[in-house]
Amino acid sequence: MLKVSGKIISLTLAAVLLMTGCGNADNNASSSDVSSASMQSSDNTKDTGEGAASSSEDDIASSEVESSDSSEEAQEAPVYSFTEEEIKEAVSDTVFPSTAGKLRVLGTQLCSSDGKPVQLRGVSTHGIQWFPDYVNQDLFYELHSEWNANAVRLALYTAEYDGYCNGGDQEKLKELMLTGVEYACNADIYAIIDWHTMRDGDPTTYQDEAVKFFDEMSLKCKDYDHVIYEICNEPNTVPWKVIREYALKVIPVIRANDPDAVILIGTPIYCKAPTEVKKAPITEYDNLMYDLHFYAASHQKSIQVEVDGCAKAGIPIFVSEFGICSNSGTGSLNYEWGDSWIELLNEHGVSYMCWQLSNKHETSSLIKEECTKTSGFEYDELSEQGQWVLETYGRNK
Repeated sequence: MLKVSGKIISLTLAAVLLMTGCGNADNNASSSDVSSASMQSSDNTKDTGEGAASSSEDDIASSEVESSDSSEEAQEAPVYSFTEEEIKEAVSDTVFPSTAGKLRVLGTQLCSSDGKPVQLRGVSTHGIQWFPDYVNQDLFYELHSEWNANAVRLALYTAEYDGYCNGGDQEKLKELMLTGVEYACNADIYAIIDWHTMRDGDPTTYQDEAVKFFDEMSLKCKDYDHVIYEICNEPNTVPWKVIREYALKVIPVIRANDPDAVILIGTPIYCKAPTEVKKAPITEYDNLMYDLHFYAASHQKSIQVEVDGCAKAGIPIFVSEFGICSNSGTGSLNYEWGDSWIELLNEHGVSYMCWQLSNKHETSSLIKEECTKTSGFEYDELSEQGQWVLETYGRNK
C-alpha cells in the first residue's frame, strides 16, 4: 500500500475492473453519430538532444515551416466548442475506458464516445526494450487504483541501441507491446502505442518500418476501445512539412484497420512547436491530436505560450510526455513551474503523461534507483518526481 500524508490509499479496484472498457461496445457512438449530434543515448540515458543540438526556446520563434503542397482535397471539419464549466468537469473527473468508451477529438478537445470532454492523466514507460519488467499486470492495476492514472504510454524506441530498427528483436518487442495493451485493457486504462523516434530526428528515416508496424498493431488492436496510436515522438531535425508528409503515409494504414482511433502526431523541435501545424494542418482525417512536450526545469513561459496559441488556432494538443526536471531527464526538480504547467493544462482540458516509469538513475524516473520492485510500491520507494505525480494526480480522486 502507498501512504500519502499518513493516509492509506485503497488498493481495491472494486467494480471498476469489469473488463468492459476495451472491446467495441454497442452503445459507443460512432464518429458520424457525434458529428451529427453537435533521448536516449546508446547507454540508455534520456537525451532529448536539446542541449547538444541547439534547440533553444528562441528557435521556436524563428523556425520556418513550408506550407504543404498536398493535392489531396481537404475536408472541412465541423466547429465544436465547450464551456469553461464543461472543461472543469472533465478535469475534476477521472474517466476510464469502461465509462468513457472509445475516445475521439471534437474541436481542440479529447472527448468520450458520447462527445463529452475528457482528460487523460497518466505515465509513460521508459523504453520497453530496456525496462520490460515494468510492463506488468499488477503495476497497471496499481496505476489505476493508487495513482488515479487512466492511461499508460508504451514507449518503443526505434533508432537507439536495441531499438526496434537498430538490432532489437522485433517480434519480441511487438509481443511485449501487445501484452501491455492487454494489461491496460484488464486494468481499465487507456494505452498509447508510442513509436518513439528520438535519435532518428527525421521520422521518415524508418518510415517503411513504421508503416508495417502500425499496420500490424492497428489490425490486432482494431477491436479495442482503449488504444491510442502515437506515430512519432519528438521530431527534431525536420520542419512540420516533412512530419506532415510522413503522417500522411502512416495515418491511412491505421485508418484502414481502426477507422476511428485517436492518433497523436509529433511536432517540430522535440514537440515544442505544435503551433507550426497551423501553417498546414492535416484536414484529410479526423481524430488527430498534436504532441507538446515540456520539462518544467527547462521549459517555462516561452513554451507555455504554445498552449494558448494552439487553443486560439484550433489545434488539438496532447502532452504525451513531460517531467518537472530538466530536458535531459536529470537535474533538480522545479515544483513551482511543474504546478504552473498542470494548472495551465487543466485550464484547457489538455491531457498529460509523465515521463518515465523506471528506477533508472535519473531524476525523471518515478521509482527510486535502489528499489528493485516492479509493482506494489510504498510511498517512500517512489522518487521525488514519483511522489509529486502521485499527489498531483490524487487531487482528482
